[in-house]
Amino acid sequence: VSVCVAPLRFGAGIKGKVLESWAVGLPVVMTPIAAEGLVDPADTTWRAAIADNPSDFAERIAAFLDPATGRKQVRAGRRILKTRFSEQAVIAALSPVLPEVFPASESDPPVLN
Repeated sequence: VSVCVAPLRFGAGIKGKVLESWAVGLPVVMTPIAAEGLVDPADTTWRAAIADNPSDFAERIAAFLDPATGRKQVRAGRRILKTRFSEQAVIAALSPVLPEVFPASESDPPVLN
């Protein structure tokens, strides 16, 4: 597999298939719906990954078959994973609203059995 294709026409929330693809090192060609909440479509890094119609999808998939182009997107995607979706980022975001689950005073999250 060289490229993940996410031609989602509807959906809500964060698209796990996009995050999982970046995590395993695959670039993603996606619809604006798949990109929602993850990337800024106006950013040139992501504009090359977002497609609305079949010809745009074909063009972008072909472009990502070049490993150098794909690696650039994967690096940017992994930065998003690390800064917004890592365990530490999620705990930091949830600690203020769920202090009994994620106490701010403990360095490690509690083990849930």
